[in-house]
Amino acid sequence: MTDNPSPIIAAIDMGSNSFHFCVARRVKDQIQQVYSFKQRVRLAEGMDDDGNLCPQAMERGLECLNQFADKLAELEVDQTRAVATFALRQAPNREDFVDEANRILPCEIEVVPGVEEARLIFQGVRLSQHIDRPSLVIDIGGGSTEFIIGGENEPQMLHSEAMGCVSFQQYFFSKEISKRQFKKAILRAERQMHPFVNAFKHQGWDKVIGTSGTVKAIMNLCLNQADDQSRLTDEHLKQLQQDLCDDPQQLLDAGLDPERLRVLPGGLAVLRGIFSVFKIEAMEFSPAALREGVISEMLHPTHIGSVANHTVDSLRRLYHVDQDHADNVSKSLAYLISGLKIKVELQQLLFWAAQLHEIGIQLNPKGFQRHSGYILSEANMRGFNLEQQQVLAWLVSHHRKNLKNLQKLDVRLASNKQLMQSLIALRIACLLHLGHTSNHYPVTLTQDGEHMHLGLPPELYQNELLMSELVREQHYLKVVNWSLSVEEVD
Repeated sequence: MTDNPSPIIAAIDMGSNSFHFCVARRVKDQIQQVYSFKQRVRLAEGMDDDGNLCPQAMERGLECLNQFADKLAELEVDQTRAVATFALRQAPNREDFVDEANRILPCEIEVVPGVEEARLIFQGVRLSQHIDRPSLVIDIGGGSTEFIIGGENEPQMLHSEAMGCVSFQQYFFSKEISKRQFKKAILRAERQMHPFVNAFKHQGWDKVIGTSGTVKAIMNLCLNQADDQSRLTDEHLKQLQQDLCDDPQQLLDAGLDPERLRVLPGGLAVLRGIFSVFKIEAMEFSPAALREGVISEMLHPTHIGSVANHTVDSLRRLYHVDQDHADNVSKSLAYLISGLKIKVELQQLLFWAAQLHEIGIQLNPKGFQRHSGYILSEANMRGFNLEQQQVLAWLVSHHRKNLKNLQKLDVRLASNKQLMQSLIALRIACLLHLGHTSNHYPVTLTQDGEHMHLGLPPELYQNELLMSELVREQHYLKVVNWSLSVEEVD
């Protein structure tokens, strides 16, 4: 009798400079790479002043994804996850690209926040090598650079900074490669890191690991003839800068890809700034990065939920949430959504919203729902992609009071109708526990179009305070063209 073959999985990393495609499967306790491919699309190149992607860059990206889709079919991949980073994270017109891309790929694209990108990078590095002591991991991408401190367990610090090889190349080196331009670019990188570098230094690290294309290209050029071909130093970087200023052609003669040369000065300036600010003596290299982190979590799916749960728990503790009240709201919410057709992912976000809806009270009890929503929209939410974080913040921002300023949320995770019925369920669950009451009764909630019907047991239906709040809720919902009816049920 033979074991069932391990499913074949694929990760697509849609970076600002390159798109990466990795196919793997589990063989016993090891992850075996089946196929990998990288193509430079320079998605961040040619962005306008507002950060919009240019048509040519989008066309390059879609053409690349068509190639990936053909390979997915050829390899009979069972499951695919596509993750997009800085360029699509920042671009106001990203939906134009994502809509087309979703028609090409067999999965929906996840646009991840910078801190989640950093966490996945660390997962990938940890997958490829044993990290037995605190390490500073640095990934210079096309539009952003990620900084992580971590050891054997979860990362202790994560940060994403909007500086990358493509953006610095365009801003500082589009006309000339010179010592003067390098000085300007390095100074800019140093200034951008000043707000967070001291926190990283306080945490501390024993070794430094660089990853992804920029660091790989620089190490290949600098260490090709070096005695120690595993450790990059600032002296190596200074010499490479001099070579670029003197004669870039010599680097091409040494085997550098012409496409990489187009963004190398920008990436080198960022790396020199990092070496300066972090006082780095030597850097090692890891071939693994974001895509390997995605692969790792696809093979260990329970880890994704545990990371998000840990984030929610940390926020609850940080803002001193009344845990009993949060649990009571969650229990009533479970009753309410049992009669609604809400997808599992949205249900999970609802329960997290129930746990976190009062975190803004610590800032100011007045209008605390707005403060709670703001915190969630700006927090470093490990384990959440950009849409999940947006939906969570939206639910919490509007869980109470009037809805005249309700902002429509355009996300792929759920339709507007699904979002509204979820929000109404959360609002009612909170009303059922006004004053942090702890009683639980079986309540029902059903939907018919834009109408919600709430069934209450006699104990609640005869509660004058609750009924007056529900009458007010009916007026709030009318403003956004929804209605609510309430009746007593046995």
